[in-house]
Amino acid sequence: MAGLEASGTGNMKFTLNGALTIGTMDVQILKFVKKSAKRTFSSCLLADEVVKLKSGGYNPRTYYESNPMLKRVLDMIASNYFNKSEPGIFKSIVDSLLGVDYYCLLADYQSYIDEQEKVSKLYLNVDE
Repeated sequence: MAGLEASGTGNMKFTLNGALTIGTMDVQILKFVKKSAKRTFSSCLLADEVVKLKSGGYNPRTYYESNPMLKRVLDMIASNYFNKSEPGIFKSIVDSLLGVDYYCLLADYQSYIDEQEKVSKLYLNVDE
């Protein structure tokens, strides 16, 4: 999440090595990725947006209930679809995301999906 220490350091290393990278926008990244700008995609809230969202009473359920794809993903996780041999193993993750969601992951979900579509298109373009 933007605003936390070293939130973009790993992404900066990936970007400098030519990887197509989706991550938090970070001052360090801005300094170093000018040459790799086509390969860097930001999908997360900025630090000031996180503060504003949390101060306004962030409710992750709003995002869950208003985004059918996000709802489907979380419902599949909650229904043990991915863990038939260990029912309930992911319950705490779903409960955390729908309860507190400290990192505002549900707020960032759709922008991540949108950026991933751009990454996928660029990846298929071998000339870029």
